[in-house]
Amino acid sequence: MRFLPLILSTFILAACGGGGGGGGGDSVGSSKLSTTQATYESLFLSPNKAYRSSSSSLPNLGVPGAGSGYYYFDAEASLAKSPLTGTQRLTPQSSNLTKTLGLPQYSTLSWYLADGEFFTSGLQQPADVSYEGSFVTETSLSEDLKHRLGSGTVTGITVTPLTGPIVSASGSALGLLPSVMYTNTSLTNPNAAWISGSAYIVNTVRLDTDVYIVNASFPSTVPGVTSEPSTPVAIATNTTINDLINANSLAVYPGGKKYGAADGAVKTVQGVPVYVANVPSAPTGSISAYQVFYGKNNNVYAGNLIKAGSVITSNSGFNAQARASIKAALTF
Repeated sequence: MRFLPLILSTFILAACGGGGGGGGGDSVGSSKLSTTQATYESLFLSPNKAYRSSSSSLPNLGVPGAGSGYYYFDAEASLAKSPLTGTQRLTPQSSNLTKTLGLPQYSTLSWYLADGEFFTSGLQQPADVSYEGSFVTETSLSEDLKHRLGSGTVTGITVTPLTGPIVSASGSALGLLPSVMYTNTSLTNPNAAWISGSAYIVNTVRLDTDVYIVNASFPSTVPGVTSEPSTPVAIATNTTINDLINANSLAVYPGGKKYGAADGAVKTVQGVPVYVANVPSAPTGSISAYQVFYGKNNNVYAGNLIKAGSVITSNSGFNAQARASIKAALTF
């Protein structure tokens, strides 16, 4: 279930940091904003930028050689105007944190069931942002911007200042940096400290729609290694969900848990037969996901369902000062 944080992070960019300085790009006045919306804009409205969900491949000893690893934020984005003026589009970009390493040639793509077909959010994971009442709502979009993949409402944002050494026991407990950076002292400057104004952001998100995730193949992400981006992969071909149930072979992978008629039920979702397990799988953090299987084009695919109403907490990010602190602290 390594894909779950990637998917859900699309819905929570609102809580993932911002830039320095006051004021926003085209704000319409804080008096019209709720507390959550005002905090959102103070972090996220242009010229501020949001940073969330880092990815890394770093050595346990020494510093990485050129082309032998990576460390970057999956998304850097900003809103040109306040959503009070209408729905705004987020189109995040990857943000490299290192001086000597490049970005991976390919990254894992996330796939969803939307409008009866499988679509990816692409590498940029675009989203539309709007204000609904006193809350912030984000709707994840497909790569071609034509399909809604899921929607979530940011109901609260907490901003916590960061001070003192970047590498610290308290930072390790919060998981602010990749775990290897707390044990491999060669990766950071010994006196690196958080720049004034640095902050760590935590939010609370409520999913407003069911989110149907499709399992995909996971390519290599080592720079220089040629690989294709991830694609949905069928667990069985030329068959149906009911055929697999009757043969006692409905499973995500050979030797895995087998799902039968007593473990779930098949229903039609967006015109597609979908088997949904009765009980959720072991939760990943605060997320409870239900095992699902999709019957499509005489093939069967596996995936997960995260139900509307699910509340997700402790999704985190950094503001621009914190990103600058991390970048300056690295020795590579």
